[in-house]
Amino acid sequence: MADPIFTRTSTRVFTNEPVTDQEVTKIIAAGMQAANAMNNQPWEFYVVRNKELKPKLANFPQNAAVCEGADVVIVPCYRTKAENPMTLPYRDIDLASCCQNMLIEIEELGLGAVWQGVSPNEQRIAQVKETLGIGEELTPFALIPVGHKGEVKEQVSRYDASRVHLVK
Repeated sequence: MADPIFTRTSTRVFTNEPVTDQEVTKIIAAGMQAANAMNNQPWEFYVVRNKELKPKLANFPQNAAVCEGADVVIVPCYRTKAENPMTLPYRDIDLASCCQNMLIEIEELGLGAVWQGVSPNEQRIAQVKETLGIGEELTPFALIPVGHKGEVKEQVSRYDASRVHLVK
């Protein structure tokens, strides 16, 4: 298989084929392998398969359609408190690393997904929390609708040598 970093694209159209529980576990396990500040592991995950809740997760119609069309929506969240308070400012970086790992694993599994930001948008955070009944101890970070690809797009190289600066 090709390198998933260089084949992954955002998938917004899915087939009706189900994503297995084993695939979801592999995706989340990949996320949990992400680098994170002082190994604090600030993440928890909601796995949404409920057909009525999925379209309510996103507050823009195009996002709701993507969530509704996906077999599963994974919602990575970060804890609002930490054993080591020094790690709190790095939660968004930790969760970004986690989400990237999940997207790469999704591609490796032959599935498709798109990353939809939730945090730091307070309106989106409130909507996702209300929809899923998430308490004050967690903050939703993103929505990752996952399914079997219903569209195939070729990745375009984003490498730009002019943005690389050699320091000797």
